[in-house]
Amino acid sequence: ARLAADAAEAAAVAHGTTSDGDSSDDDLVEPPKTAPTAEDTARVDALIHQAEVLKRSGNESFLTCCATADDARRRDLAADAAIFYLDVLDVLHTAEQVPATPDQAGALRELTLATLLNRAAALNKQDEWRLSLRATNRALKLDAANVKGLYRRAVALAGLGRHDDAEGDLNRVLAAAPENKDAQRKLLAVRAAAAAKKAEQARVPRAAASAKHKPPREKLAIEVAIEAERAAMERDY
Repeated sequence: ARLAADAAEAAAVAHGTTSDGDSSDDDLVEPPKTAPTAEDTARVDALIHQAEVLKRSGNESFLTCCATADDARRRDLAADAAIFYLDVLDVLHTAEQVPATPDQAGALRELTLATLLNRAAALNKQDEWRLSLRATNRALKLDAANVKGLYRRAVALAGLGRHDDAEGDLNRVLAAAPENKDAQRKLLAVRAAAAAKKAEQARVPRAAASAKHKPPREKLAIEVAIEAERAAMERDY
């Protein structure tokens, strides 16, 4: 069911029915402001524990994915991890609708941030760039300077061909963490991809202009056929 949910979300984004950058309406629901009862506190604690258990399962799948050489198996494990993280977010959303103590609210926020970042990493392993972009955008709403969030969003943006945006995020990562080797390598790759794209865009108009001075293939074929027929008639004559 969760795999179908991810597929449905990806289809919605691809067809423009869901924004790449915005959260769903459910994500924006304000938590209740009333003071928590003892029953509320116990329920939130139970939901946090449930979310942590699911998150550990997602982490196990993701770590196994990173250690797996087979590409198909790696993608399957990344998909499993992404689905576990989606389950975590569902549980956390339920918890956010229950009155909580300040400590519980802080724990929910931190767990949501960590889960979104992990989900983005798992989605990037599957080349699910648009879904990863949504996850990282949500994470960066919680912590705008988060280095993991910026880096993983840059990976998604690069996958979507948005090289300038990706470079901007990578520059922010390196401003905060100049020794980040992954960001350094990714920045070089993004710049190379952007240069190749610009060169290709410049080449296409030149090729089109050159083609205008050549006869169409169909016209050339007709002229060749007529010339061959004329030569044959002259030989026969």
